[in-house]
Amino acid sequence: MSTITCRAVILFFVLLAVLFRPDIAKVAAQTNEDAELRIGAILPLSGAGATFGQRVKRAMELAHKDLAPEIRGKVRVIFEDDAWAAKGTVSAFQKLVNVDQAHAITVLGSGSGMAVAPLAEQKGIILMAIGASNINVVKGRKYCFLNWVTPEAEAEKLVQEIARRKYQKLALVGAEQEGMISIYNAVLEEIKKAGMQDKIHLDERFMANETDYRTFIVKARSRMVDGAVLFLLPGSIASFAKQARQSGFGADLIGIELFEDDNEVRAAEGALNGQWYVTAASAPAFEKRYFAEYQENSAFAAANGYDAVSLLVEAFKKNNSAEADQIARFLSSVKNFPGAAGTYSASGDNRFTLPAGVRMVTEDGFKDVR
Repeated sequence: MSTITCRAVILFFVLLAVLFRPDIAKVAAQTNEDAELRIGAILPLSGAGATFGQRVKRAMELAHKDLAPEIRGKVRVIFEDDAWAAKGTVSAFQKLVNVDQAHAITVLGSGSGMAVAPLAEQKGIILMAIGASNINVVKGRKYCFLNWVTPEAEAEKLVQEIARRKYQKLALVGAEQEGMISIYNAVLEEIKKAGMQDKIHLDERFMANETDYRTFIVKARSRMVDGAVLFLLPGSIASFAKQARQSGFGADLIGIELFEDDNEVRAAEGALNGQWYVTAASAPAFEKRYFAEYQENSAFAAANGYDAVSLLVEAFKKNNSAEADQIARFLSSVKNFPGAAGTYSASGDNRFTLPAGVRMVTEDGFKDVR
């Protein structure tokens, strides 16, 4: 072999080594004009949480529809149903990552987030938990984020409203579920900060799927409670409301987030009408846009589902890359993002400074109070 030929062969292999170094390949992927963003959305499209899951799905589809045509073709949203069961969440995650090669995964709720956060972190896949309150989903993790109002913000708004309405005797009733426990702890801490501990006259926890609260209600009536704070899940909320009305328990029912469910309101047969709750705020423009598209009101976490798509797409557009480190860096540095859930920024702990609002259940839907 001639000297020139040897040099050519050596140069060829040197070029191969350079081109296929992982960091060079990554840069090539980041600058690829044909880059695509694949978002996997794991939602409860069946079961007790289906009302929420279906509306978040529609909101995410609306966000995709609202993208500029030149970017819409580069973004895919792939939906999977977990029926709000951890086993289903894990199975859907594995399918979306291994078969669909999703770059980012969204889930609904703390339970779903806790089920797959360790997997997302291990695999270097972006996870955005919508409507999730438990900070342990993201604590100490690089690739996991919560897109929901923090329990602290909800608790502050709720306790302010309790003080404004001048309740004297409160009953707290909660479900043993990750998200509800997080919010309960934050509310209890806020009540203590406000010096209102003496207003709590009854405080009990129940299994997440409990539907019989008659004994609790009897105790609450005997203690002349005028406000009952419900940290309960769909199914349980309607049961509590109907049993309270049937027993003649006249206290106001105070909710956290999940009063915002048309199915739950119907199941309560009017017992939730006029009751108030605290949840994430949403921009009026989004509410109008959603209603115009689907002829129905949005519900719990729908605005956050819209924003999840919008944020991930903004991160993708910024670098023309779906690489996880780039997306995580963007999400960690968001400032004054004009979203469907209001204007907010990254909070520094993989959450966002989303505002909380007070709403009321009415015969015509869910209305802002303040």
